[in-house]
Amino acid sequence: MSSSVISQKQSDSAVLRHIRRYRFGIPEFLARDLPDHPVDLTLGRLARRRCIRQELHSSGLTYFRVTGDRMASDVALTRAFGVMDFCCGHNSKRPLIDHSELQQYFPELYRHGLPGAHYMSVMNGQPRLGHVRVDAVPSRIDRIVSRTCQLIERYQKQLGFRELMASRQFEITYVVAAEQKANRLRPALAALSTSGAIVRVHVVPALIELISPIGSSGRNRAGHRTPAAPSMAARPSHHSRP
Repeated sequence: MSSSVISQKQSDSAVLRHIRRYRFGIPEFLARDLPDHPVDLTLGRLARRRCIRQELHSSGLTYFRVTGDRMASDVALTRAFGVMDFCCGHNSKRPLIDHSELQQYFPELYRHGLPGAHYMSVMNGQPRLGHVRVDAVPSRIDRIVSRTCQLIERYQKQLGFRELMASRQFEITYVVAAEQKANRLRPALAALSTSGAIVRVHVVPALIELISPIGSSGRNRAGHRTPAAPSMAARPSHHSRP
């Protein structure tokens, strides 16, 4: 489908849906998620109509939020960036799942509902449900393993998730900023594979530029326009591996 046959209304709806789904809109990931839509033109039109607001993070990253929503804290923006890179970046097709998609693909879970940051992928023709977590405020390896163990235990309390684990259709992905940390985290998490949940680690080097302000000052707030901030260049992320 070419952009010439897509109406402005359709593009407006698609861009707003993406921003609401991922909390914020980052042009790089919007363009990857919506390749058939004129993203830049649509963002400009929605901003002029005051449906969305453009913000500039202290790292130089430009992002958009729905008008009336809170500005992004450093931690919230870091998490959103990590989730978008995993779900939408570099030809990834693992969209965050909404309620209608949950009902369609995992009806046994629909009545319980799901918190945010759950995505869907397709492996061997079967839908696979996943939960993505971002190491936005870097934690020690042992703490990540402990939290993941507790998370799996909570999932195992629901029959629907136990069935997904038994059929290898449920996974948890941790997004980290450094390959060195990923190399230490993968074997530490491997012991949890006996639970039936697939545990993966995904590396997004660009997160370092967002995490740095968090570490340098807990008082930094996203959206504050600081002069001479270098622009964040798009960096390739590493494929996630179990």
